[in-house]
Formats: sequence, C-alpha cells, structure tokens
Amino acid sequence: MFEKIFYEFFLLNLNEFPNINIDFEINVLLFFIAVAICICSVIVTLYRSALQRLIKQLKRLGASDEESARTLGEMGLTKSLFVKMALSREGRLTRIVGRVGETIYTYEEMLELTSRKGGYRHEKVDFDTARFYIRADRADDAKNIIENYGTSMLRTGLYCVMVIAIYVCLALIMPEILSLLDGMLGSF
Repeated sequence: MFEKIFYEFFLLNLNEFPNINIDFEINVLLFFIAVAICICSVIVTLYRSALQRLIKQLKRLGASDEESARTLGEMGLTKSLFVKMALSREGRLTRIVGRVGETIYTYEEMLELTSRKGGYRHEKVDFDTARFYIRADRADDAKNIIENYGTSMLRTGLYCVMVIAIYVCLALIMPEILSLLDGMLGSF
C-alpha cells in the first residue's frame, strides 16, 4: 500500500498525461525545492544569530574604538564559522564592525584596484590576533542588529514543518492540477 502511494504521488510523472507528455517527475522537483528552502532558512537563522552574538559581545565588552577592540577569543567566538565568514569578506557586518589595522579604501582607490589585472582581493584576516570594534558612525546599525536579528531555532523549525506540509498538500493535489492542465491543453 505504501509503495502504491509512493509511486502515485511522489513519483508522479508528467508523461502519464497525454497532452503534457513530458518525462519529468514534478513532485520530486517540489520535494527538493522544499528541502532547499528548509536548508536555506536554517543557514540564514544560524548566520543572523552569529552576527547578533558578535555585535552583542562587542557592545557588552565596550569595544567602540581601536583602543578597546577585542579578539574573537576574548569574546568566546573563536569557533563560530559564520562570524569568521562574515568578517572575512565585504558586507554589512564589515561596514559596522571595524578591525584594528585594516586598510580602508576610497571609492576611487577601489576602482583602481579592481581595474588592475587580477582585480581586488580582500585581505586575509588572522582571526587569532585580529581585534574588532563597532565603528562609532555605525552604532545605530549595530543597535538595529541587536534588536531585530533575534532568531529562534524553534521558529525556524516550525517554518520548515510548514514548508513540508505545503509540499505534501501540493503533492496530494498535483494529479488533479495536472489533469486540469492536461484537459486545458487538449482543448486547444
């Protein structure tokens, strides 16, 4: 019985409908899309949580200028892959969080660097010794991250359950949707 349901719904092939007649299993595609959405939502949740944790630690430790800057070790974030990824490339976080000794280029200098052979490459960061702080002119952005980046794995889990439930509902009604589409194609 389970095998029949599996083949009838999960492995529903478009070539079973004479007017569509394409060898493609639509519900398999929908399943992989649902799984990809769930994986992406978990990654985004972990990323946002890591950014919020970094900003909170910098605020809590008073790292607001180069003299009071802190290392990831002092903040207890040496093992956070998402924090290291965010700090090692240009982005929103690197505009808010400064690094002691970093080179800041003007727009014209950046254009010149990117036009050279090989292009511009972001400098490597030694996370064992690099010290970070919240830039004074971006304190409002840091406050915004602390207030609005609060995420919950429970909420993400419930979101994933909802996505899978939507997939199951679509998979169950897909034969009717395809029959309707097949009938419409047959009338042309």
